[in-house]
Amino acid sequence: MFASFASHHRMEVRFCNPYSGNEKGNVENAVGFLRRNLMVPKPAAESFEQLTRLLLERCEAMSLTSSSPKDPASSVADRFETDRDALMPLPSHAFDAVS
Repeated sequence: MFASFASHHRMEVRFCNPYSGNEKGNVENAVGFLRRNLMVPKPAAESFEQLTRLLLERCEAMSLTSSSPKDPASSVADRFETDRDALMPLPSHAFDAVS
């Protein structure tokens, strides 16, 4: 299933070696950063849709104020706009995970 998903979205998959925390430290640090900055205080929402909107708003606000690690003079939002042109378009149809 994962291989089909990756193929559908034309993703290049690179696996880490088991028990090699040094290979995935950046991801683990990013997860911790987002947990501390998005989930504290615990967001209150009446539905998943409302929670999704709230978290997206928090992410967008953070992207305007957080500096890019590779270019501290630029915000994350600025770097994303620069990189957007290099992104591939999304597939024309959604991935069907059920069939």
